[in-house]
Amino acid sequence: MFSIRLKELRENANMSQQAFADNFGVAQSTVGSWEAGKREPNYQTTMRLADFFHVSVDYLMGREVQKDEKKAPEPKTVQRRIMCYGGGVSEETVISEEEYETLQAVLKTLREQQKKRDASK
Repeated sequence: MFSIRLKELRENANMSQQAFADNFGVAQSTVGSWEAGKREPNYQTTMRLADFFHVSVDYLMGREVQKDEKKAPEPKTVQRRIMCYGGGVSEETVISEEEYETLQAVLKTLREQQKKRDASK
């Protein structure tokens, strides 16, 4: 039942396996194995999955028939979370898809600039 529920939740969020894997921080092959029923995540990961999709662990594992519709994310509203570290303090921040894309572009530019500096040494 887990594999069916996971695939249903991912598809309801309008995410490909790759997009979900990127958002959740696992490999696409891991998501594929979960959805094919070849593997199951450990307990900690199962709790993270339930939190990610705003459902209970019981629903995810097939022990509940209905998910809490009030808590379930609407399609295309899955939020991106980033961890910020500084001064010995970590903070989780939720950002929009647009902010995420901007952040990705900035990081790409910084990496390219670093490569150029390294090449010129």
